[in-house]
Amino acid sequence: MALQPQYFVSGSILRHIFSMAHTSMFALLAIVLVDALDLFFLSLLGDVDIVAGLGFAWPLIFFTLAMSLGISTAMTALVSRAEGAGDRERARIFATHILVFGLGFSVLVTIVLWWSAPHMLSLFGAVGRAHALGTSYLQIVMLCLPVLVLSMSSGALLRAIGAKQRAMWAKIVGAVANGILDPIFIFGFDWGVEGAAWATVVSRVVIMSIAFYGARNVHHMLGAFDGSLFRKDVGEIIKVSIPVSLARVGPPLASGFIMSSMATFGSDAVAAMAII
Repeated sequence: MALQPQYFVSGSILRHIFSMAHTSMFALLAIVLVDALDLFFLSLLGDVDIVAGLGFAWPLIFFTLAMSLGISTAMTALVSRAEGAGDRERARIFATHILVFGLGFSVLVTIVLWWSAPHMLSLFGAVGRAHALGTSYLQIVMLCLPVLVLSMSSGALLRAIGAKQRAMWAKIVGAVANGILDPIFIFGFDWGVEGAAWATVVSRVVIMSIAFYGARNVHHMLGAFDGSLFRKDVGEIIKVSIPVSLARVGPPLASGFIMSSMATFGSDAVAAMAII
């Protein structure tokens, strides 16, 4: 009988771990589903160059996702540490500083990648229509990189304080919105690959709106911005986010190398690799 409290605590911890894990898993699956939906609906157009263009664009999109995951990991680590120490006000300030840092950094990355997108796709071996279509898709999606960073960081903030369900549903609702808008934009408005890109943009805005609203208005997790403390926090944010981002950059780099290798065999080979 004396062991029952220990078993009770262990069971509650396991339930909490499972709850956190499965909501995070479904949220990440929703993000991947957005790209899968784009590929599915665009493939119905029967144009190999469109699918190949997506294949050339995806390594850079996944690169931005890796960067966003690094910043959101900093949100989880620093906010949960302050929250666990019982300092809710410090957790709010950390959350605000991380969002400001993420917004500023993502704007700079957006400018660089938007301008260099045609050159990067050329390095991957994209030519002709596949190059033009991939560039068009990439440049539209890149415009909402700050939105992606804010949405993922807001979702991480919700998970850090235990509001995991709202974080999960934000991404699921975004994926549903993408699935509804894809056929409307691609076929109804006859926008083609640009329609898929704009559906992705709207999907990310939906995710950010739900997650950010929950963090700010429901859980009141944004504090005052402190310039002097921000300069100190930037070092901690970078110390957490950079290693995570670098660890996640491997697959996009490998994907870019594979696409450049497949490009020598033509658009059909690149399109097949994109589907795989």
